[in-house]
Amino acid sequence: MGRANFVTVIWLILLIISETTFCIPGQMCSAAGLPDCLESMSKGNLDLSRQLHLIQYYKSGIKAARSAFLPNIEILGFGEQVGGSRRFNAMTEDIYISSLRHHDKIYGYGITGAQPLIKEGSLLGLGAPSIKKERIAVQKEQTVRKELEVLFTNNLTLRFAELEAYRLLHSYWREMNACTAKSLLMVEEEVARGLKNMKDLSVAQERTELVKTQIATFHSKMVSVEQDIKTIAQLKVDEPLETANILKSLDNDIQIAGREQLLTLAINNNLEIAVLKQECDMLKQDFKIIRNAILPEISLSGTYFQLRGFETDVLDDYWKVKMNFKLNIWQSGGLRARIKQIMELLQAKEDEIKLKEKIIRQTVITSLNQIDALLYQRQQGRTLCKIDQQTLDEKTITVNTGLSNESELCETKITWLETLGEFIETKLELKRQLMALLTYLNVKVTDNSCYKFQTN
Repeated sequence: MGRANFVTVIWLILLIISETTFCIPGQMCSAAGLPDCLESMSKGNLDLSRQLHLIQYYKSGIKAARSAFLPNIEILGFGEQVGGSRRFNAMTEDIYISSLRHHDKIYGYGITGAQPLIKEGSLLGLGAPSIKKERIAVQKEQTVRKELEVLFTNNLTLRFAELEAYRLLHSYWREMNACTAKSLLMVEEEVARGLKNMKDLSVAQERTELVKTQIATFHSKMVSVEQDIKTIAQLKVDEPLETANILKSLDNDIQIAGREQLLTLAINNNLEIAVLKQECDMLKQDFKIIRNAILPEISLSGTYFQLRGFETDVLDDYWKVKMNFKLNIWQSGGLRARIKQIMELLQAKEDEIKLKEKIIRQTVITSLNQIDALLYQRQQGRTLCKIDQQTLDEKTITVNTGLSNESELCETKITWLETLGEFIETKLELKRQLMALLTYLNVKVTDNSCYKFQTN
């Protein structure tokens, strides 16, 4: 019995080891980075997949519209028995049959074909509105798919920037927590010796609690952003994520093109406006289709037919070629109502385009003003970080030489960490504004290079 239990325990241990992934000390565990998440998102995103199917659907619509202008070929055939007591003449399937006797059994077969020449006001379908409409529909769905790719890519990149910022801020506040805890102990000792009063102790305690609250806040934000990234990229819940050093690129110089150039680029490249313009083009094709319905249609058709008897040879055979002409000389009031409906909807779309352009101009101007302010704050924050870093280095030297105490060093380090945290938050907000501007400019960010907004 003891041996059996021993074997069972060994088996369970091996099973646990086989299902567990260990990180070898000194080596990095495999973690999903921004490129991995972008690739996973592009493959598994249902919105992008749906748009791909819609594109294929409308491409099939182009073929269906073209088929209305292609030749139509049919095979004809019939069989019947004619009864009667005398000879007579008859017409069967447009075929003149002469002198049929009673109880004659006949059958026939043939082939017929037709080719539309002029239809929808176009010759052989060249420039037909119905075909153009389907092509515009394909372009529209392609534009929507591109818009989704830009939105998802930029959103995921921004999420990684937020994750990086929250991890840095979380680490800064944890380091600050160690400093404030140490500073609190020093204040308590000084209060016990009568060097400080209870008010100083209360301030130190409140600061310690505030730091702990900030640690919990940024930990919660960090976990929330990680879950959002894994949901967007369709990763496993326990899969680790690797930050992409996105915020580091914001330390470089950022070149902003002229304001009017950016406004023009934002309006010309905006995908929502592009979709609205394509919808207007589709409505114009609908108008042409309805208008051309009253135009004449001309087609060419031909038929060859052969008539036989079950007990006799060929009774008759013939062929014919026809030029068909069709002209609609009267339409009910529904045609005018439909045209008016299309024109009103077209005007509404054009007004919506103008409204979108105004909104884009206002949004881009606001974004540029905020970016200018954030760039100034970033420069100020960078200068303050260097000053505080230099002060901390000098204070460390004075503590080592006995010219300053540990309490002064802790306060100096806390100030430096607070300045670093504010600098990181400024860069994160700058990143948000830049990503919003890039989305309006229809620019998909896939790297960590310096952002340059130019209209070459």
